[in-house]
Amino acid sequence: MEHQIVNNSLMRKILLVLLILLSIGKGLTSVNAQTSQEFYQLYKGGEKFLKPSVYLRLSDSTERLSLRDNGDLQFNVGKEIFIFVNQNEKPDTVCLEEYEKLKFINIKQLKDKEYEEYKRAVSKSQVHTPPPLTHGNLNIHFVEVLESKKAVIYKVKWLDITP
Repeated sequence: MEHQIVNNSLMRKILLVLLILLSIGKGLTSVNAQTSQEFYQLYKGGEKFLKPSVYLRLSDSTERLSLRDNGDLQFNVGKEIFIFVNQNEKPDTVCLEEYEKLKFINIKQLKDKEYEEYKRAVSKSQVHTPPPLTHGNLNIHFVEVLESKKAVIYKVKWLDITP
């Protein structure tokens, strides 16, 4: 009888340890999945580089904000198109104090920053690849000031369009 009680107690402890390990493992997997979008690679299987964040202001009259059929937002700046995917991301709201701390760039600076980031990654990896055709090495954010003394930050994807 005592032997059976000890076995039940031991089994419960083992089961508890397994459940804890499984929950920790799942947590680590979900953290890795969330942060994997914060990195890019020059080539498949290559070194991962952290994407720098850049901010563009939604105030210029040349910029247009439009709602697409699926609920995504499309930002047109000159000939460049950026998409905020509503299903994947949620806009972030910050107070004006935080807004004023952000360093904003324009489209020309964005293109320059993208190329500088590519050159930095090539230099660090010592692998000379041609510049990518996609715009995947920066985290791009559009910032819109609201009347309520707050700002909304949209994390967007830069669409690849051939001229």
